[in-house]
Amino acid sequence: MLDDPDAVFIDMRNHYEYEVGHFENALEIPADTFREQLPKAVEMLREHADKKIVMYCTGVFVVRKPAPG
Repeated sequence: MLDDPDAVFIDMRNHYEYEVGHFENALEIPADTFREQLPKAVEMLREHADKKIVMYCTGVFVVRKPAPG
């Protein structure tokens, strides 16, 4: 999947973790909190609406958070 040109990888970790290492070409969502990241991610991904979206993080804390709204 990493080589799939139709996939966009979104790193949902904090800035420090992104800087330490991330998948090649993964997008970073600049925000101070996960809650701030989601609307920014939606906006950034509008241009990739026809792509497969892969979001990743480091643990269940982010995965278990419900989307706003």
